[in-house]
Amino acid sequence: MIKVGLTGGIGSGKTTIAKAFAAVGVPVYNCDDAAHRLTDSDERVVSALKGRFGDHIYLADGRLDRKALAGIIFQDPLALSFVNGLVHPVVAEDFDAWARHMADGGAPWVLCEAAVMVESGMDKLMDRLIVVYLPRELRITRAMARDHAPRELIEKRMSNQADPDSVLALADYIISPDDKHLVLPQIIDIDNELRASSPCRQRERR
Repeated sequence: MIKVGLTGGIGSGKTTIAKAFAAVGVPVYNCDDAAHRLTDSDERVVSALKGRFGDHIYLADGRLDRKALAGIIFQDPLALSFVNGLVHPVVAEDFDAWARHMADGGAPWVLCEAAVMVESGMDKLMDRLIVVYLPRELRITRAMARDHAPRELIEKRMSNQADPDSVLALADYIISPDDKHLVLPQIIDIDNELRASSPCRQRERR
C-alpha cells in the first residue's frame, strides 16, 4: 500500500482537497483530528502535558484546554517545541497503526493530511507527497475570510509553518486550487495514477 502525505499552507484549501479525495474513495487520516483525540486520551501525552503545564491545562471533563495551551505555546518557543516533540511521534505511531489496518482492508493507497507535514517529520513516513499550493496573498485573503481573523494573526500563524517554496521542492504532486485550474480533474488524475501503481493492484494483476 502506498502512503501519501497531503500538506499546504494556511488558506491553501488543503482540508477541502482532502475531503475531495475521501469522496472518491481514498481513506484519509487527519493529523490535526488525531492530535486532538490523542491529547485527550493518550495517557503518555496527558501525563506529560500536566507535568509540564500543570493539571489545570485540562478541563473538568478531561479534555485539554486548547485555548489555554495555545496562549502559552505561541508565546514560548520552548513550550511549542516541547508540545510538538511530545505529540508528533504519538500521531505518527497512531497513523502507522491506522495505515496497517487500511492495508489489511485492501486499500491501494491512503492519504495523510497534515498542516505541518514536513516540520513534524511525518513526510519521512510517506511514499509520496502532495502539496496544495496557492500564492501567499491569496492564502492570506482566504484565511482571513474563513477564520474572520485579522491579517496580523494569519501572518503569525504562517510564520510557524515551513516556507511553501521549500515544501514545494519536495512535492511529487502539486494541486493548484486557484481560479485558473479545476481541482477535481487533478484529484482524479492523482488517484488513478496511485491506484495503478499500488502494490495491491499489482498483486491483483499477477
